[in-house]
Amino acid sequence: MAPEGEGTGLSGRTVASYRIGDVIGRGGMGEVYRARDDRLGRPVAIKALPHVLSESAEARQRFVRETRAASKVVHPYVATVFDVLEHDGDLLLVMELIEGRPLNAVLRDSPPDVRQLTQWALEIAEALAAIHRAGLVHRDLKPANVMITPQGHVKVMDFGVARPLRGVPTEWDATADPTLTRDGFGVGTVQYMSPEQVRGREVDPRSDLFAFGGMLYEAITGEHPFSRPSVLEIASAILREAPGGGATPRALTQSGALRRVVMRLLEKDPADRYATTEAVVADLRAILAGEAPAGVRFFVRRRWRRRALLLAAAFALGAATVWSLLKIPPLPPPPPARRPVVAVLPFYDRTGDDEAEQRGAMLASLVAGRLVDSADLRPLGLDRTTEILATTTPGASRSLEIEAVRRAATVDWILAGTVFRSGGRYVSSVDVYAADGGSPEQAFTVEVDGILGVADAVAARLVATLFPSSRPGAPPRERVPPVD
Repeated sequence: MAPEGEGTGLSGRTVASYRIGDVIGRGGMGEVYRARDDRLGRPVAIKALPHVLSESAEARQRFVRETRAASKVVHPYVATVFDVLEHDGDLLLVMELIEGRPLNAVLRDSPPDVRQLTQWALEIAEALAAIHRAGLVHRDLKPANVMITPQGHVKVMDFGVARPLRGVPTEWDATADPTLTRDGFGVGTVQYMSPEQVRGREVDPRSDLFAFGGMLYEAITGEHPFSRPSVLEIASAILREAPGGGATPRALTQSGALRRVVMRLLEKDPADRYATTEAVVADLRAILAGEAPAGVRFFVRRRWRRRALLLAAAFALGAATVWSLLKIPPLPPPPPARRPVVAVLPFYDRTGDDEAEQRGAMLASLVAGRLVDSADLRPLGLDRTTEILATTTPGASRSLEIEAVRRAATVDWILAGTVFRSGGRYVSSVDVYAADGGSPEQAFTVEVDGILGVADAVAARLVATLFPSSRPGAPPRERVPPVD
């Protein structure tokens, strides 16, 4: 967050009927200014897309998408969007000015008691329910995106990575570029991603519920459930470890029924979380009323039924195995043609800003996502790469990371890249190592306007460099998922 009162490029200007004041906040998708709507005589906030991103067509489309998505949600606990403007080639989002403090600052300075926290949790859940009813998934829910107003209520903010649910029509579905919401983009803040987001898979409202569970766990205990020294270790913990490393903090135990709600929200399998946000709302209302949350009781009963079914299935499988030994097994189908496998390591980000580590991991996810449909290469699964690198010492050299991947996975190539800025553009230098070589077999450099364009350019150059005889425009082969 920028300090309130700090000036910048748009401060002091008038755009349409809006007089723009000082910058009051900054984030990965824009700067936020205090402003006044002279036509209606009300204070507003204006969010501006950074100039370096406004040159990217994809970033501009994403900003317009944020506006259209957010404008569909009208709820007392969700920040209201009023207008979208274009000024000197920049896009400006006009929205409700929210006075107050971000939830992360409130939790740090004056942690609430369990009842107050449960009340805020209920309001956040009601806001999420409204977002989901509009056919959207927030995908970046975190304490910094929730404001606590002077009246003591919540406001859910920042639809920068919101996307529509599959099968739910929205106004912008017909014209949106599908590449902006392609699976595997890894958009969001890693600490609050669900396991399916980390894997780059399709998400639904249950992904927001996982992030919500992480927020509540942190609010109750003062610690993030998957706190680790690096982004890669956090991603690995989200995929494979229990919250808190398996230990139950005393504060969580003392939170009573709220603890059971939190732990169900943090289930790894989306099928084990609440099926709907409305069910979470009902359980939180029950807790505030001094009643037992029904959703948790049902979940416990369902788990016992599942264990019984698993025992029955194991018995049936054993009987079937004995029977199959008495029969001649059919010939197995021929294996599919093997495609060379490439492991994409997190990029070294030399841009020098606060989001460098996260951007480097996201860029690796983007490149791997572009290679999924390649007729020539298959990416090693992002979760497998993350798991391997998490075994190395934090801050390990690139050569140690490469050696760790060589030892632990069957790959043909390893891609290691660096990204930096030069004159407002992104430049990425890439080294490609063979599985049995100590020095790069291939190296190339790409220079593009936007960070998403880096992924496109690197993936295309990689295929063209390793397979120069590939015929351009050839129809894609049958899609094969990433190697685990």
